[in-house]
Amino acid sequence: MLSKDQFIEKFNFVATKKSADFDAEQAILCIEIYNEGLLFLIYTNDKQIQYLKHVQVKIGHQKLNLSEAITNEVVLKLRFKKVFISYFDLSYTIVPTAFFDESKKEEFLKFSTIVGKNDLFLHDELPSLESKLIYSIDEEIKTKLTQFFPNHRLMCGISRIIYSFVSPKKNKPSALLHFRKNAFELLLYHKKIIFCSTFTIVTAEDVLYFLLSTVELNQFNPSEMDLIISGDIEKDSIWMKMINKYFPSIIYSAPKDFQPDQLPFELNKQHQFYQLLNLIHCE
Repeated sequence: MLSKDQFIEKFNFVATKKSADFDAEQAILCIEIYNEGLLFLIYTNDKQIQYLKHVQVKIGHQKLNLSEAITNEVVLKLRFKKVFISYFDLSYTIVPTAFFDESKKEEFLKFSTIVGKNDLFLHDELPSLESKLIYSIDEEIKTKLTQFFPNHRLMCGISRIIYSFVSPKKNKPSALLHFRKNAFELLLYHKKIIFCSTFTIVTAEDVLYFLLSTVELNQFNPSEMDLIISGDIEKDSIWMKMINKYFPSIIYSAPKDFQPDQLPFELNKQHQFYQLLNLIHCE
């Protein structure tokens, strides 16, 4: 079985052979950015996936050099019809719409988390929660994104996960576990989203500990709920083998708004690109 990066490399080679040229001005660029790298794909005008690539942080570096990563990718220098960016590893907090005050975003966020001294304070709409998600991003990074992609739409990564979350059964408790390289997002749902947070991964046991303790604290029963999986995780990984012992009903996310011939992914890979694929629905 191909790893995620082996699959991406193989797909890019095939896609390039099929069509070396495409009209970028009619194409849509979707990007996920996080501390350890970025993942991007390009949709053609007829919603075919033309290009998919994973750019990882350089060996010996702890954080991605965003300008260098984008500059080194020739295809990212093109001008696209639309650009959607989902940015992870940002400080965030959720505030009910009834209490939200545009002028107090910085105050709200500083009350709940640590922010950078040069941060800008932005917010995303969360209609399903009747709330706003306030987040901060370094002003220099935001300026660079605007320079590279003047027409981009930016959102916090967790906002996109919440916005795209659909419970398989509305009256059944469920949870979404979205994996990244060194972290994961966890949502709990029962008739509405009742918990949302990001956890750092150090060992494989961390995932199981945070998952089980959060489920227990919110009075969910692992044997009576659905656990939905998306993100950078293999189905046969040690993490999934551990989780399978406690959660009998596991569902791997798969995009529903695409025809089979529009997706190059094997069935066992679709969950790994689920959130990235969903960025096209940000319009």
